[in-house]
Amino acid sequence: MVQGSLQKSFSVDINHTDPNQWKQANSNIMVKALLLLLFLYAVNGLSVEKICAKSGEMVALQCPSQKPNVIWSLPHNKNQSDLLITDGTLVLLRASEEQQGHYSCSHSAFNKTFDLRVYTTLTGDCENVTQYRTLCFSEYTCTLDCPVTNTPPKTSPDLTSKGVTWQQDGRILSEDDKYYFPSVQETDRGVYICVRSFLYGNQVYNTSFTVTLELEPEETIKNEGIISPHPNQVFFVDLGSPLVINCTALIFSDFHEIYWKMYDFSINSSASSRVHVSNSNEILDDGEKSTVSLIFKEVSKEDLSTVFTCKLESTSQHPVCVNITLALKERPSYAAMTSTAVVIPVVMVIFVLIYIKYKIHITLFLRDTFGCHIRASDKRSYDAFVMYYMSEQGPGLSEDDRRTLQSVLEDKFGYSLCLFDRDVLPGKAIADAVLECVEQSHAVILTPSSPDLTFESALLSAIHKALVERQTRLVFIKNKPTEKTEAIVQSETLQMLTDMGNCVTWEGSLALSSFFWKELRYHLPPVKEPHRIPLLPQ
Repeated sequence: MVQGSLQKSFSVDINHTDPNQWKQANSNIMVKALLLLLFLYAVNGLSVEKICAKSGEMVALQCPSQKPNVIWSLPHNKNQSDLLITDGTLVLLRASEEQQGHYSCSHSAFNKTFDLRVYTTLTGDCENVTQYRTLCFSEYTCTLDCPVTNTPPKTSPDLTSKGVTWQQDGRILSEDDKYYFPSVQETDRGVYICVRSFLYGNQVYNTSFTVTLELEPEETIKNEGIISPHPNQVFFVDLGSPLVINCTALIFSDFHEIYWKMYDFSINSSASSRVHVSNSNEILDDGEKSTVSLIFKEVSKEDLSTVFTCKLESTSQHPVCVNITLALKERPSYAAMTSTAVVIPVVMVIFVLIYIKYKIHITLFLRDTFGCHIRASDKRSYDAFVMYYMSEQGPGLSEDDRRTLQSVLEDKFGYSLCLFDRDVLPGKAIADAVLECVEQSHAVILTPSSPDLTFESALLSAIHKALVERQTRLVFIKNKPTEKTEAIVQSETLQMLTDMGNCVTWEGSLALSSFFWKELRYHLPPVKEPHRIPLLPQ
């Protein structure tokens, strides 16, 4: 009865209600219903975030606020091993397919749900979630950032970051947080893997990300970036010395800023500071080249342990940072320098002494083995002219000794000799013939002999003059003095020839290995192909 009346009354009210009032009431009901749904959505955790993780890798589920009193709800009947809660973040050290499902975190101010999916082979459902794309422009700088999505917070006391490793096709490229390209080329296009490693206990756990580098032509969009210095570049310095390091960037946007900082604080431009900065700009056709100089009045010891960062911020791209450090120049070892300064002169003196003592042997070895000699390129016909002088210290060389001297030089050593009694035809004046022999020979060998084979003093004077003018070598063979030999004064002309030439002592019939032949060959010019050309026509 009550119900019926209520229904009747209600129906009458609706039927008699103005149409505009009905529309307004209906709109109010819909707004209230929507607000109620949003309230239930927030309170009951209806928002679900999809998380994809590779099997065997670490994944971290982070609540909106990292508070220790966060309450986590895990999937029922799931493997709950290898789980860690640190700073309100739930960390699965090695995700497995058994751990898939909905994870919820709740606090007095929030409630969030994660849909964890663990894959072994990447499929289309997770591909868009795990792939990261970086667009770079040909011939410009580019930096690949390793994502931090679903990784433990840096402030976690339980996990220690072990750094980042960049890989491509199984090759390790870098171990820096960012992978830097000073000038991107077409060959750099492709897929890069960055792996973040964390230490927990005695185990290292990894989280990998796939970063795809895509290229666009240079003329499409101008890419801003720092062109110098290079990332992690080390500048070698001397303590107390001034230093200027320029950070140069290409900029194509209207709103930008480039500056140096250390310890997360910008370095000021006050010239009174020991370390300050100075700015300069160069206008280009389609942008500008901006340079900020880091100036040290004098480098201190504390600068060697400081990381200086050049940072470029602009509205057209993400910030770009380049870190540099200072290091002491390597000082040369004074002990090594002192040793070198002592050893080198000693070695040189030893070599000089060895050469002085064995110069004849060394010269003949080089001449015979390697052909190391300098031979005049004139048109002289003979290697040496053998002529005789009257010995004042003995009988001179016998006929057998003269034949031995001639045959050894010609037959054994290959010299081309000019012999007066063989190569000069009769009928020519003796003086003219002798002088012509001297002119046609590279050397003259004066041999002691009996008086009937020697030349007059006047002719010897003419020979001396010819030798001086033609710069012809003179080898003076003398007898070995004996105990019975008295000191005899030589003639003035013979003394001049003796002083001019190189003296070799004849000690009788000698073997080919004797020092006499080595010394004689040393003073004679290098041998040439034997030949004999008569000075006078038949």
